[in-house]
Amino acid sequence: MLNSQVGPDLSFFDAPLGIDQAATPDFVPGRIGNALTIGPGTYANQYRYHNVVVANLPSLLDAERGTIEVWYKQNNHPVSYAHEPYRIFDGSYGLSSGLGIQMLSNGTGGSRLHFSLSFGGSNVIAMSPADGQPGYDYSSHSGSWTHLRGTWDRAGIDGSPETLRLYVNGRCVARATGIGWGTVIGSSADIGGCNDSQPTNQFAVDDLRIWNGARGDRAGSGEDFVMETLVNGLGDPAHGHKSTVAGNLISVSFRSPGGFFDGTVPLLIAQTFPTGSWLATSAYYPALRMDILQLVLIFDGQVASPVGPWLLPPCGITANFFVPMWLEGTTVRFQALVASSNAANLFFASTDAHDFQID
Repeated sequence: MLNSQVGPDLSFFDAPLGIDQAATPDFVPGRIGNALTIGPGTYANQYRYHNVVVANLPSLLDAERGTIEVWYKQNNHPVSYAHEPYRIFDGSYGLSSGLGIQMLSNGTGGSRLHFSLSFGGSNVIAMSPADGQPGYDYSSHSGSWTHLRGTWDRAGIDGSPETLRLYVNGRCVARATGIGWGTVIGSSADIGGCNDSQPTNQFAVDDLRIWNGARGDRAGSGEDFVMETLVNGLGDPAHGHKSTVAGNLISVSFRSPGGFFDGTVPLLIAQTFPTGSWLATSAYYPALRMDILQLVLIFDGQVASPVGPWLLPPCGITANFFVPMWLEGTTVRFQALVASSNAANLFFASTDAHDFQID
């Protein structure tokens, strides 16, 4: 959590003042490597313990749109005046960044995950469509690693009216449509902090990522591997949702712009689903934007050639398909993967998924 692969490194909190004090950072086995937690120390009720700090936050975040994602595991539910809140990314009693992804008690012995933005303006809170309350009832996930993602776009995420979305394991669990947050981003954010007398080893965070774009329902692993698509040679190649009709030619290209994954084994997968429905994703790998039991393997570089594997070239690979009539009323989702030990998860990286809505 301290050493950044891309961007500035994080630092330990070192500015104690009054009830704002430094936690004792500790590291435990994480989802990717070592995860950050709070170690043993001298703690007291109503004190705010800050752990690791992301500094110079205005240079990293865009108030208009962005994404925070992280792997998270809690060993116990938060308890008021004992260990609450769990500041996954700043939040209540943190360092006043204006953004909060945090875990609170749900009032009945469980946990409620919250995501909100203010940035010097109105506080816009992601609400659960399941119960109409702020945040998401996280109680059933306690004790397991989960992938969390908070994303925002004042102009609308994926072209929708929704401006905030909170995802757990790739599934949107809370959302908002407000646009009243401000434009003033606080200087720092507290990562892995907590309040009160018993914060030791209550939760851990791993593989924090900060993006300057809104990563919505089709987000991949966010590495040097991209997909571009066209319909009859037209359209914005980077746009992840396109409409088409039977008889049109769709083009699906994938490449590694920086060359990081050149020479690796690529795969192209696809899945059809009724337009307007939602695809289940893997809790183990939420950046795979399909139902692993329903997807279709379109191209496998390992067996694509009789003389050996077909490796990803610097120019990438393009596949073309004519849309058949029998797919009318469905959406076809494409996503590419590369098998590589250099991927963030040590196994494979994925592009963002692209959808073709067939009218």
